[in-house]
Amino acid sequence: VVSRYRNVSFIVAEDSLLIETVQQGPLTVSVRGYGKLVAQDVYWIVAKAEGQVERVGVRAGDRLKHGDALVELSNTSLMQKLKDAELEYEAQKAELNAREIDYEVQLMGMQTDVANAEIDYQLARMDLDAKNELTSRGTQIISRLELERAALTVDQYKQRWDMQKHYVIKQQQAMEAQSLARTARLQQVAVALENAQEEVANLTLHASVDGIVQEMNLEVGQSIRPGENVTRIAQADKLIAQVQIPELQVNSVHAGMKVLVDTRTSTIDGVVSRIDPRVIDGAVLVDVELVGTLPAEVRPDLNIEAT
Repeated sequence: VVSRYRNVSFIVAEDSLLIETVQQGPLTVSVRGYGKLVAQDVYWIVAKAEGQVERVGVRAGDRLKHGDALVELSNTSLMQKLKDAELEYEAQKAELNAREIDYEVQLMGMQTDVANAEIDYQLARMDLDAKNELTSRGTQIISRLELERAALTVDQYKQRWDMQKHYVIKQQQAMEAQSLARTARLQQVAVALENAQEEVANLTLHASVDGIVQEMNLEVGQSIRPGENVTRIAQADKLIAQVQIPELQVNSVHAGMKVLVDTRTSTIDGVVSRIDPRVIDGAVLVDVELVGTLPAEVRPDLNIEAT
C-alpha cells in the first residue's frame, strides 16, 4: 500500500495545511471603483444678443450667486437703436400732451359757444314771454307781427343751441378717437423702446442660478452671436458621484445598494441610483446619490473612490 501511494500528487503533509471548521453566516462582498463628482443640474448660459466681448468677469471654478455678471458685450448698433427709440418715445409723448392741451382749449371754446347760444335762447324766450303777457292783457303795445317775429327768434336760438350741443358731442367723440389713436401709437413706440432696452440689457450676461463656473473660454474682443453657449454653471449643492465599475464586478451592484464615497479628505454616504446598461472600455458607469450634508471640499469634477 505504501509503495502504491508513495508517488501520487494529491498527498500532502498535514502541517502544511490550514484547517478550520466550516461556519454558516453573512458574507460581505465589496466592490470598489473610481470616478468623480458631477453636478446633477447643469445650466448653460446662452448669448441673447450679438456683440463683441468687452469684459469677462469670471473664470472656471469661480462660485457665483444668482444675478452675478458673467460677461459684458458691446454692440454700437443696439446702443444707437436704443437712443433712437428713446427719442421717438419722448417725441410721441410730447406730441400727445400737446394734442391733449389743444383739445382742451378747443373744447372750452365750443362749450363757451354752447353757453352763449343758451343765453341767447333764454333772453329770446324771456322777451317772448313778456310780449305774450302784455298781449294777454289786451294791450295793443305789441303787434302781431312783432310777436311772431319774437317767437321765430326763440325757435332760431333754440335750434342754434341744440346744434351747438350736438356739435360739441360729435367733436368730443372725434377728439377721443384721435386721442386713442395717438395713445396706441405711443404704446407701440413704448413697446419698441422696451424691446431696445431689453436687447441692450442682454449685452450683459448674468448667472441664472447659484453655482460654480464649469468653463469659460471667451476672450476680450471675441464676437458672439445669439444662441451661442457662453458658459455652464453647476449647482454645488446638488452633486452625484459617477463611478466606473469593472464589467466583471458590476453584477454584484444593484440599485439601492449603500455606497461609501471617499474624497481623500472625508467620506460621504450614498446610494446607488442608476446603473448604465452600456459597457465602455470594460467598465460600467454607476450613478450614486449622495446622502446627508456634503463636506466643504466637495465640488464638481472632484476625483473620488467609492466602495
